[in-house]
Amino acid sequence: INTGDNRVEGATAVWTDIVPEDSGTISVVSRQYTGALPEGYPARPGPYAHGPVALRLDELGVTTTPPKIALEPSDTTTFVGKMFCATVGLEGGEPSDVQWFKNGKLMLQQKHTSLWIRSVSTGDSGNYSAVASNRFGSVKSRTLRLNVIGPDTPALALIGLTNTWKYAGAGEELKSNWMKADFDDSGWKTGQGFFGYSESGFYAEYLQTALPKVDAQGNPIATRYYRAHFSSSVGGSNVFLYSTNVFTEGIICYLNGQEVLRSFMKDGPVESSTLAADPMATVAPLINRFSLRSDALRVGDNVMAVEVHPAVPNSRTVLFGLWLNAYIP
Repeated sequence: INTGDNRVEGATAVWTDIVPEDSGTISVVSRQYTGALPEGYPARPGPYAHGPVALRLDELGVTTTPPKIALEPSDTTTFVGKMFCATVGLEGGEPSDVQWFKNGKLMLQQKHTSLWIRSVSTGDSGNYSAVASNRFGSVKSRTLRLNVIGPDTPALALIGLTNTWKYAGAGEELKSNWMKADFDDSGWKTGQGFFGYSESGFYAEYLQTALPKVDAQGNPIATRYYRAHFSSSVGGSNVFLYSTNVFTEGIICYLNGQEVLRSFMKDGPVESSTLAADPMATVAPLINRFSLRSDALRVGDNVMAVEVHPAVPNSRTVLFGLWLNAYIP
């Protein structure tokens, strides 16, 4: 067996720790042998000939195909200062080299399956793609769009903190369609954000609508429900919805009947008696910022419906307020 300048003679040739440099052409040459028999063979008269009786090449776990993409990177909209990560999933037997591109230009430092930007700026907005290659070929990922929202990005204000809401909640079970856009909430009370009571003093100076702590029978009121109509000049999944919520408990938000946010609440159906999943939710009011599903947003009239659940039955502080903005990348 002769590979280049390397010669192996005998019945078996074995290579271990295969590396790319071992690639090449393998030839098996059998020459007729007419000399004396090898030592140990019985002596017999006449010339003798020897040749190979079998040939086997083993390839263990090695493929000869280009890489394939099993997971494509996703479009992302985020805010200045946030961390960004995009990942391309590959499959195939031979390891692949990966290179990322932004707007078609090579990113010299991005050579892994995951693209990381620790703190994005508006200058990072653009189109990104990855190319994976091995010695058998290459493949390009889909192009993902990264939109970075900064302080100068125009925002469409949909709901303000002092927005007018319809609200209910005195321990009663509401109809199952209370979050639907066409639900008749004319029997609900009307108030201005934000709502609640604060025995602890947190944000008490900002309260616009005071809520009772107990019902007419003196029982602590658990879940509170809110509905607000608003108009939008844009709609569809190409819009980025972003809400800022002030609350002390668990919250579930619905846009035109579709759930778009759940925080500090267990998965699955909930009732008015369902408590927030995290008892730490009542330690202090939380100002949380969320990106929301926008596919339910439509041009014209919309309804945001919210249910707020306590973490303990008799909370000392109950607060709710919500801003909602839309950004068009």
